[in-house]
Amino acid sequence: MTKPTKQDLEKPPIHVLVKFCSYVVSDPVKYTKERADKASKLLGEWLSLQSLPESSLKERQDRRRKLQLLYERLTTFTRET
Repeated sequence: MTKPTKQDLEKPPIHVLVKFCSYVVSDPVKYTKERADKASKLLGEWLSLQSLPESSLKERQDRRRKLQLLYERLTTFTRET
């Protein structure tokens, strides 16, 4: 096992990013309707990935890939908001 880098330790867990999106959705006046709509879309993607069955190795790998891409978009969204 390798020692985590400082950058690795500074990455927020995905559930924290998802929770932030839910705050943005719940207060469109504070964060603007455009940001709330974007947060809503990201939350929808998160929820759809939570309900995907993982019956094969290929499906698990595909889900992990999609979660990683979503994580990157959530991180970008959080930084820009």
